[in-house]
Amino acid sequence: MTLTERGRGFTLVELLVVVALVSLLLALLTPSLRRSKHLARLAICGSGQKQYVYACGVYAGSQRGFFPRFDGNGCKAGHSRGNNLWDVDYCVYEHLRYRLGVPHEAFFCPFTTTDHAGDDFLTVGWKRYGFALLTYSYWVPRQLNCGLGPPDLDAPGNFRIIDTEPFRGPAGMADEMVSRNAMLTDAIITPDSLGPTAPLSEDSTIHAPTFKLHLYGGRLDRINHAFADGSVRLVEPRDVRARFMGNWWNWK
Repeated sequence: MTLTERGRGFTLVELLVVVALVSLLLALLTPSLRRSKHLARLAICGSGQKQYVYACGVYAGSQRGFFPRFDGNGCKAGHSRGNNLWDVDYCVYEHLRYRLGVPHEAFFCPFTTTDHAGDDFLTVGWKRYGFALLTYSYWVPRQLNCGLGPPDLDAPGNFRIIDTEPFRGPAGMADEMVSRNAMLTDAIITPDSLGPTAPLSEDSTIHAPTFKLHLYGGRLDRINHAFADGSVRLVEPRDVRARFMGNWWNWK
């Protein structure tokens, strides 16, 4: 065998075949890798919710069975909770994080944008958190005599609640809704103009514009529901329903 024969390289055709095979493999593997990354984020999100509802259960154990509410009392002066269902008093975050050890990271789903996940984001704006807290939808129990009921049936901006009962969360461990209605859900938020009766389209595509979390391939994927009994369940897009969240409707 001559030196020329032993040193023979790939022909152009052979190189093109190799490139084509590599491209084909990447095309086959990329969707699987993307899907795996999405499912991993979904699992991490559910794990954070489990820590959250577990801490709420621990809190209830020392508060006659009631979940965190605070009603603007018991923490830093001036902190308050508004009357929207999504308004969360600073105390909820502070108590669960600093007294019950829920890590800061657990308050944010991995699907949220980076600018929503920092400590600075928690201290701007009102002295209470809106729907951006946790980038979850957290049910804040209502105290009937606290003067902070749900929003008016006909509030400015054409906001309207048609029926809050199916969507409300439990007030305490003795509430029959502990295992039936979620205390915490992933946030899929859409403008109030759609209202609670606007259905998801048949292909599960979220109506635009929307706060685009938990979308996969432009469509709503399964979302987490965390219950006060400590369980976290995945909900299929066809079972997602609307919950009133003040200025927005949250698909839960």
